[in-house]
Amino acid sequence: MSIDPKRLRELAEAATKGPWKAGCGKGSASVSARDAQCAIYINVNREGIDGYIQETVDRWHADARYIAAANPTTVLALLDELAAMTAARDEACDIADRELNAYDNMGDYDAARIAELRIAELRKVGQ
Repeated sequence: MSIDPKRLRELAEAATKGPWKAGCGKGSASVSARDAQCAIYINVNREGIDGYIQETVDRWHADARYIAAANPTTVLALLDELAAMTAARDEACDIADRELNAYDNMGDYDAARIAELRIAELRKVGQ
């Protein structure tokens, strides 16, 4: 699975800011959000469903809680953290690149090869 941080940020910034809330009733679940410009309410219930089972309602409750928790504010904070971690990784790779060049210049080819492999591993993190 691939994450497109730019697209996810666009979606989060365009969504209702919240607060987002989950509602869990005996045979229903809902998610709602409201801000100054918009209000949204999504509800699922057992009306018209014969023979529903409690596991289904439990899943609705879990889904509602998850959707409310994965709100735009939370997603934007996670994306900011991801960006900071990516920048730190890139800086670590740059430092390692300089060390690699130093080993290479000293003729320590074993150390240079080890550094080169480590850099490749670091660059894969978060991709």
